[in-house]
Amino acid sequence: MKLTKEVLKTSEHMQENPFDTFIDSREEDFDLKGFLLKYLNFWYLFLFGLLFALLIGYLYLRYTPQTYYSEAKIKILKEDDKNVLDLGGAAVLGNSQLNLHNEVLVIKSYRLLKQVVELLHLDIDYYLMGDVRDTQVWNVPFIIERKRFEDKALGSGIYLIQFEDDGFLISREEETPQKIAFNTPDSLQIALPFTIKLSDPFKKLPSSPYPYKIVFSEPSKVALALSQSIEVWPTEDGSEILSLALFGQSRDRSEAILNAVVEKFNQDGMIDRQEVTQRTIDFINRRFIYLSKELDSIETRKQSFKEAYELTYIEADASLALQQKSETELRTSNLETQLSLAKMLKENLEAQNTDSLLPGDIGLENLNLNTLVLGYNELILRRDMLSPNMGEDNPTLHAIDKQLERRKKNILNSLDIYEAHLLTSLTRLQEDQATFDAVYAQLPEEERMLRAIERQQNLKENLFLVLLQKREEAGIKRAVTAPSIKVIDYALSSGPIAPKKISVYGICAFVGFLVPFAILFILFTLDNKLYHRKELEKALPDLPIAGEIPHIPRDPSKTHERSELAESFRILVTNIKFLLKTKSSEKGKVGMVTSSVKGEGKTLIAIELARAYSSLNQKVLLVGGDLRNPRLHEFFGSDKNVVGFSNYLSEPDLRLKDCLQNPDRKFPYLSICFSGPIPPNAPQLLSGERYLQFLRESRDLFDVVILDTAPTVLVTDSLIMDDPLDLVLYVVRSGHTEKQLTEHIKNLQKSGKMQHMALLLNDVKRTHAKGYNYGYGYGYSDQKKKTPWYKSVFGKGG
Repeated sequence: MKLTKEVLKTSEHMQENPFDTFIDSREEDFDLKGFLLKYLNFWYLFLFGLLFALLIGYLYLRYTPQTYYSEAKIKILKEDDKNVLDLGGAAVLGNSQLNLHNEVLVIKSYRLLKQVVELLHLDIDYYLMGDVRDTQVWNVPFIIERKRFEDKALGSGIYLIQFEDDGFLISREEETPQKIAFNTPDSLQIALPFTIKLSDPFKKLPSSPYPYKIVFSEPSKVALALSQSIEVWPTEDGSEILSLALFGQSRDRSEAILNAVVEKFNQDGMIDRQEVTQRTIDFINRRFIYLSKELDSIETRKQSFKEAYELTYIEADASLALQQKSETELRTSNLETQLSLAKMLKENLEAQNTDSLLPGDIGLENLNLNTLVLGYNELILRRDMLSPNMGEDNPTLHAIDKQLERRKKNILNSLDIYEAHLLTSLTRLQEDQATFDAVYAQLPEEERMLRAIERQQNLKENLFLVLLQKREEAGIKRAVTAPSIKVIDYALSSGPIAPKKISVYGICAFVGFLVPFAILFILFTLDNKLYHRKELEKALPDLPIAGEIPHIPRDPSKTHERSELAESFRILVTNIKFLLKTKSSEKGKVGMVTSSVKGEGKTLIAIELARAYSSLNQKVLLVGGDLRNPRLHEFFGSDKNVVGFSNYLSEPDLRLKDCLQNPDRKFPYLSICFSGPIPPNAPQLLSGERYLQFLRESRDLFDVVILDTAPTVLVTDSLIMDDPLDLVLYVVRSGHTEKQLTEHIKNLQKSGKMQHMALLLNDVKRTHAKGYNYGYGYGYSDQKKKTPWYKSVFGKGG
């Protein structure tokens, strides 16, 4: 037989090269099939985990609201795109570079989103209740407005609204429902923190039997939550297009929010630019009041002067000199106008702090000054845009304030330089004018005085006309303010993106397999028991394995003569014969059956082994050698104190035949010597000459003598009885013997305390048999076995 040859070959190889055998036993590859079969033995756990996980996934899909994805796209316009009508040339002076990060911060700012919340009343959520789940809705057949007190919204919590034939039935937790008629005026709805009315009184009422659930929240909290949920990002690097996205349970609600955010953001940018032009208009209007008073004063002086000197007509008696004088006066008037505008801008800049905008274009003919003022206003707008989202100590705001201070100094310095230049030019013109005045020295004094008054009048009128022109330009800019953005796509929603059935069921199936696998992996890792023959060979490579005994059923009828159990003991008998073939003695062989601890099945193994020898017509003596805790009598229904082994050892006159019993009539060649009464000095009895005499007489009378002895870890009796024996059959029980005990077995063998040892793996279940029917699995019996499905897939292991 294949097994017996392997046992013999292994035994001989261990005797010749024990060290090589020890090394070879560890050079094993990973057994993938065995690994999988070990887990597939618990296929029902995986099936239960899969079904349970899929049930959880089904309930999750059933009760989880669907989520939709909505997205809008806008293009941020540059300054040169916005200035479609720039009469002052600001387009060529402005900076067209964009900082999309700042635009993203503005869109997600609390200030802007608070306006969206107030516009759409997002502090009120509407749900249509159902049997399974509540669905968020946007378009409801009624209008709710929260009452306000000192600019604060009243009411919070959850209300249920049910339609009846003539009104609303409004209820709240633990409160009495209130009924409000459809036509009740708002002034009479005083019992609730809100007013309610039909959105369309002529429209048919909804027929749904389910009520609406109304949830009131704090507007500030809703704005903060919206700032966290809305997503804004550039579509590509360097692109001027921003994408705005929002996830929500209601497509209509998400689209309305995104469209409102786009509209508010556009209005916010337009208001910023309109504020600059409005400041310019306000500044010019204030100057108009002052100039009007000065013109009235000059005209009054002129009228009084003419009346006093009775002047009605001034003759033009100066030709070329008068013309030159007029040109000089015109140039002087222009310089004085520029000097006045520069002084007015300087006074306005020195009188205000860095929080106010400067008038944009008041008519200064200095490109550098206009550019500085435009840059100063852009910094003011940028700081006003960022300050609501940042604290006062924010480094960005401090940096902007420093830039404003530097810009302010630059403007003041430029104004000083420009004034000095104007004064120098004015001085030269005044010198020229003095020359021309000498020509007019011969004119009457009254005419010269009148000319002086008229010159002042012309100066003020020119300044008045310049400011009037600039006010008209600013008014046109304000009226035709271009939008800040261009809408690429208004908000559009896709189909439901979550929960996805494929993903949910896939994850649940994965978890359903993973959890049982993890549990089994932990149990297998923490399990310190021996199960398989390979584990035993790896732990004790120097000891031969005589065989494997399958799990013994409780029903004795299943252990008939052709059963797997009976066949396994016949194979064991054959293997033991090959292990003992070197013994030349013709007398009976004496073997011991022992184990490390109690409960490993050594007594049952001894009984079945004795029966196997008896079935081969060999005279067998089964001895209850465990004098501390005898169990042999329990299997045969005998009295515990029957005359037996302990009596023979303690009574010199007692004969061996007087201790023998034959309780099993099915096996006539089997004799049993029970343990007898428990002696107080078992080690002394086993160490005496009487024990050796018992073995000699047994060898003479029987072919095989089998001693059922005590466990080796608990007592030393088995070690004392080992010396004159032919074989020690050491029982290791699958699923019961701990791996640490293999060190104890190894020490017994190496120290020589127990010789002629052979291992026997007992109680091998089908799940641990690596596919064998009864340890070796040849299945040569009349029992038909159903092969598990997973073994049909992976094949029968060997």
